[in-house]
Amino acid sequence: MPRTAPTDWAAPHWEAVALEQLMIDPTLSARNADRSVRILRGPHGGRDRLRDPETGGGLLSDGDVAAFGPFRVLRLRFKGEWHLVPSHAEALRWTLDGMADTPDGRTVEPDDRDSWLRLCGLV
Repeated sequence: MPRTAPTDWAAPHWEAVALEQLMIDPTLSARNADRSVRILRGPHGGRDRLRDPETGGGLLSDGDVAAFGPFRVLRLRFKGEWHLVPSHAEALRWTLDGMADTPDGRTVEPDDRDSWLRLCGLV
């Protein structure tokens, strides 16, 4: 009988992660034909879209959200890296605590420019 690899229960189950995330609209969309990125709208958190000085076209900005993988897991771009969008439970905790986290791990007030609540457009 063939042996199967043991299940890694510590690994994230992406379908569960996607179901628990805050439901915010992506600002970016992927085009399948040429694998390019299409900008749908401005970034979350009230940030201005950066523009290419030569072409005037939009560039990736902090606050951009894209859906990745077959389960469409949302990730938010912050300081050049993609971070998983938090769950409803985390957002509720930050709302009740009066303090919120940032994607890079700092603790700030909920209305701070870099807080998850502001980046997701909840404050």
